[in-house]
Amino acid sequence: MKRLSFRVALGISALIAALGFWVGLGRGSIYAATTTQPTAHAKFERAKLQREKLRALIATNSALETTKLHQLKHLQEKYRGIDFTTIYHPSDLTSMTGINRTRQRLDLYDAMTTELDAVMQQYWDDWERTINSNDLDEPLAGALVSGFSRAKPEIAGNYAGWIQAMRDSSAAISQLLNVAQRHLGTFSLLGDQLRYRDAVTAKELESSLRYVAAAAQRNNDARHAALSARDPTRPLIQAALLQAEESI
Repeated sequence: MKRLSFRVALGISALIAALGFWVGLGRGSIYAATTTQPTAHAKFERAKLQREKLRALIATNSALETTKLHQLKHLQEKYRGIDFTTIYHPSDLTSMTGINRTRQRLDLYDAMTTELDAVMQQYWDDWERTINSNDLDEPLAGALVSGFSRAKPEIAGNYAGWIQAMRDSSAAISQLLNVAQRHLGTFSLLGDQLRYRDAVTAKELESSLRYVAAAAQRNNDARHAALSARDPTRPLIQAALLQAEESI
């Protein structure tokens, strides 16, 4: 029988050990109301059924991933060119026209942040429901539920942290725009550097610019943490399927 090929980062025994469970696909005892040992044919049929359930679970995850990627692509196209690093240019701070233009881009950035949050929340909620309702044999079924339950706080926390960092970045730029508007006419742009006519303007604008830079760094760090989060259930499912294939 032709085997499916999957990339498995860790051996299944290591994965199960990390989750605190042992999976004996195709070679453990099958729970039943009787103590009679199952026949070889019964074991074979049970392994085939388990394999199909694992395939279905992988297909569901693939469908959720595809939906998420399509939604993210839509956001990218809808908000093309809108990013924290491109919301404003120093020259925008020197005129009311530039400040208003930046505020419009900031509104788009805020809307994009809200939609991104909804897309990611929906993805993880759907996958969690799928994991919690799986009908695989034990102990694999419980291992998946328990493994995701333990990983969820970090995954959800990292994504929530990223969304909050994006909102904090927006607030930092909004504050900068307010300061720039209040001091219009008391500073100018020479090359790519701001020049100030008085110490008060210099102090307030420089403070706001440092606040924006710090928010940008937190934004980048939070984004990296969110995108680096790993769901332990997916490699476990893939490894379990590979073992099921080998046992048939």
